[in-house]
Amino acid sequence: MKTEQFQGLKLLFVLSIAFMHAGCPILGEGADLCSFFFVISGFFYKGNTAIGYRKYIWRKAYALLPLQWICLGASILVNHLSVNWDIIPHLFLLQSYIPYKHFEFFNYNGVAWFLSSLFFCYCVSPFVYRCMLRVKNKLFLLLLFLIIILLLYNCGYGEYRTWFIYISPIFRLMEYTLGMSLRQVVGRYDNGLILNKYVVVFLFSGYLLFLCFGVFGNSSAVLHVAFIALLFWNPETFVTKILSLKSIVWLSKYCLYIYMSHCIFLALFSHLGGVRIPLALFCSVCFGMGYEYVSRFAKSLYCLPA
Repeated sequence: MKTEQFQGLKLLFVLSIAFMHAGCPILGEGADLCSFFFVISGFFYKGNTAIGYRKYIWRKAYALLPLQWICLGASILVNHLSVNWDIIPHLFLLQSYIPYKHFEFFNYNGVAWFLSSLFFCYCVSPFVYRCMLRVKNKLFLLLLFLIIILLLYNCGYGEYRTWFIYISPIFRLMEYTLGMSLRQVVGRYDNGLILNKYVVVFLFSGYLLFLCFGVFGNSSAVLHVAFIALLFWNPETFVTKILSLKSIVWLSKYCLYIYMSHCIFLALFSHLGGVRIPLALFCSVCFGMGYEYVSRFAKSLYCLPA
């Protein structure tokens, strides 16, 4: 399956989040954009039946926890933050599990809530995947998850609403599972909806406009599902060729590092005005390159998991 177009889309959304945090929003609110990452992560889940559960979780923990610790420490130093008891959940990526109204989800490196909820999805995904395989009608399963997400979004009220539909790993797991079920549906219909290239450009423009104006709000996972399926079924269009450019695909390798470190560099260069945005993004990419180099060296030196 050709996946370069999805990597380009990930880069577009990560850059949009960075610009939003810099005070220059491009594609709407962060909640709408973050939904895409949970859906696409579930879409690329492969079942991991070849390795044991412990090894799978260890690999994910090794990939996420050191990055969290480095960014957490850097954020404390750059922003001159005082350290309290609430740093403990942040150290172990547990901050998204706490609905207590006086607990600050966005303390320290605020964007790390995403890793907390994503790691939860990783932990339960093997069990969810096995249950999904037992359901024969995959399309029914996909529609069921779409309806559940819409119901959860519209039924969430009270003081915990923000936590539940934005931070909660349970809500984000629904989006992740939605991506898993979407993969099984589109995989059965390889040529499900072949469209004219101009129609794809029109739909892509509409997709971005819907995100800009927040038409779907926190239930934008529904919109992401439709467009991911569209790109999957139409891999040879003008839109996918742009998103699949080698330079874009290369930069997309550092999406996670850009996401985790951009707020730190924006704070570090806050006195530089408009220059701080490209400079922060450049430093985030350099940080990602350096982190991956050190990580590869550590793996070879200590025989750590790939």
